[in-house]
Amino acid sequence: FAICAKQLPGACIAIAGKTYLQVQNIILQQMEAVFRQHDLTEYSKENPKGQYVLFKAPPPHFRKPHNPPKNYDNVISFVKGAYGLMVSADRPITMRGANWDVRLLDESGTVSEDFVNTTDPSIRANKRRYHDTRRGRLSYNHPLHWAALDFTSMPRKPSGQWIFKTEENMKKD
Repeated sequence: FAICAKQLPGACIAIAGKTYLQVQNIILQQMEAVFRQHDLTEYSKENPKGQYVLFKAPPPHFRKPHNPPKNYDNVISFVKGAYGLMVSADRPITMRGANWDVRLLDESGTVSEDFVNTTDPSIRANKRRYHDTRRGRLSYNHPLHWAALDFTSMPRKPSGQWIFKTEENMKKD
């Protein structure tokens, strides 16, 4: 998430998990440790050089996102304008019509394939905005833009076996 926020300024990054509780209590806790590894600190009056804020509108000096959210209750905003929107797999219908630049899904083996099929069409924001700056690849999309990234351990239930389709699709694409 920290790398996406740095390399895709102004992007909307969906941070998905099985429930909001999982996203807020487990994923966010681990993300904050990663933020520290990237020298990212939380903005506050005591720390005006902080690079992100949690669950509130960003301060005026933060760059504006390309498509800002109307509500910041489930949002992590970064100084370069990227933001992470917390998404719950137990309510996939609430994400219909969304537009994301990247989708990160934690413990994907615990969520339904229906959630992925319902929400992945939302990975469509900001077409042609982010270019791959590596030599010889200027006409290509940035490798993180429009990425659907799943993180999981082996599924414990048959309902999680759909994750192996991801590997098959990767070989085709």
